[in-house]
Amino acid sequence: MDFSVPPPPAPLARIDYMHNGLYVRVSAGPGVGFVGGTDSDIEEAFAFGLDAMIGGSPSDGLSIGGAAITNVLATGDGGGFQYIVGPFFDAYPNPRHGGHFGAMVGLSGYAGSGDPMFGAGGSLYGGYDWWVGPNWSSGMMLRGTGGFVTANGVGAFSGSILALITLVYN
Repeated sequence: MDFSVPPPPAPLARIDYMHNGLYVRVSAGPGVGFVGGTDSDIEEAFAFGLDAMIGGSPSDGLSIGGAAITNVLATGDGGGFQYIVGPFFDAYPNPRHGGHFGAMVGLSGYAGSGDPMFGAGGSLYGGYDWWVGPNWSSGMMLRGTGGFVTANGVGAFSGSILALITLVYN
């Protein structure tokens, strides 16, 4: 009588990825920026953005955390540097696919030809990421940003619309 048991089958290879767990996104790309004061017209500028976001997923397809987004703006009078630092969320309606949208709010700053200015700002973004490996995806994202800042009783607005290339670990 033979009591031997055949070995178990090989484990199934992971062929389906899902957006969950640790979230890290870096993005960079060009676009158009806008700068204007309460006493001046809005001036159009070339903009280049660089973003860093880190957080986690409380549920599949939803990531929350902290972000720092920046814009270098080149205007006729030299331009400036805009940033926003604060909390964000990024949602993937189908966590197995790459379509996503998100928002952030936070402290905004602008440094140009005058005194540094501080205030509040926000950003809305959306795009699509393609899987390039386990937990890694890369894609494109459209980001709109705006901040209202003041210094010495003078207010200003700065913003941008950018097309970014992204790399995501999630």
